[in-house]
Amino acid sequence: MSEPLFLACADIHLCETAPSFRSEEPDWFAAQARQLEWLGSMMEKYDVPLIIAGDVFDKAQGSTRLVNFIADHMPHALSCPGNHDLPYHSLDRIDISSYGSLLRMGKLEGIGGVHTMDIHDTRVSFTLFPFGEPLHPCETDADVNVAVIHHFVWTAPSAMEKIMPDCELNMLLGQMPGFDYYIFGDNHEPFFVDNVINCGSFFRRKKGDDSYQPTVPLVYADHVQFLPVPVHEDIVTTAETKEQKAEAKHNFEQFFQSLKEAEKLSCDISTLVQEELIKQQLSPEVKDAITRITTANV
Repeated sequence: MSEPLFLACADIHLCETAPSFRSEEPDWFAAQARQLEWLGSMMEKYDVPLIIAGDVFDKAQGSTRLVNFIADHMPHALSCPGNHDLPYHSLDRIDISSYGSLLRMGKLEGIGGVHTMDIHDTRVSFTLFPFGEPLHPCETDADVNVAVIHHFVWTAPSAMEKIMPDCELNMLLGQMPGFDYYIFGDNHEPFFVDNVINCGSFFRRKKGDDSYQPTVPLVYADHVQFLPVPVHEDIVTTAETKEQKAEAKHNFEQFFQSLKEAEKLSCDISTLVQEELIKQQLSPEVKDAITRITTANV
């Protein structure tokens, strides 16, 4: 069996504030770090480089805290910038972007052009196509020639036929023949067709992603292996979670109304509080806080 050549991913969308679907995470930075560090461990395990097909960042200009966090936790990668990495989606403004800061640090390598590596006795060339840059045929003659493209692409017939007809897979491939592999980013729905890999979203970020399993392709010269990203520690906001919150809010509103009535009737408010907290599925810390607040003046 041939040796692995590289890991690929796209659409990481690192950000300081958790998307609403992950708003229950107690520490969003820690949640992002888990997957980034796993990615680094896979690079070490298989002794391969990481290739990113754009959108490392969710916003082109992140905070200093976010940039420093990425510098500490994200493994070194060869990447082409995506639209979210570029201020005003303009490659000319990359110097004022957070992506540009990571380039200066040496954490990221690459904007466009051709980058060639010797990986496990195999000469591999990566041609980078940043967002908005024109596509072109393969111009390299390595053992394995790879196109890394941040460009929306679709395959199955859908509404995209009318909305984005120029992004149909075969139409794009017709502009850039000759590559052994095509690694796409931008479309967050992953797919694998022949030698085309659309990586999909690296994190579970949006409504409906509770059943989504992110994967990272480990690419060999003659086949692709998809590594499942560990998501068992993810805390997501599902429809069930929202319903539970709404019900809890309703229950507490009724409970505090009963406290007001109990005060009028000179009832034992402390006892009412304790009985209600027993019913609620709350942490001991929260129960203790509510008990102290509501019975302080009793």
